[in-house]
Amino acid sequence: MNQPYEIRDPIHGFIPINEWERDIINPVLQRLRRVRQLGLSDMVYPGSAHTRFEHSLGVMRVATRMFDEVAVRGER
Repeated sequence: MNQPYEIRDPIHGFIPINEWERDIINPVLQRLRRVRQLGLSDMVYPGSAHTRFEHSLGVMRVATRMFDEVAVRGER
């Protein structure tokens, strides 16, 4: 059996990744590591050095939590 895979995010903590998500992250989203989410704003605000990759992982986490909550409420 495969070990569970997690990615640590500074905002969302540890993000659990299943096999399906891992298959998408590896070839497709890796190219986003070099693209900045906020453009050149890190020149003024050094803490805003986020990439599109980090942003996409956060969006995936929030969307997964929303889907799980809707699925649980739909079963009631």
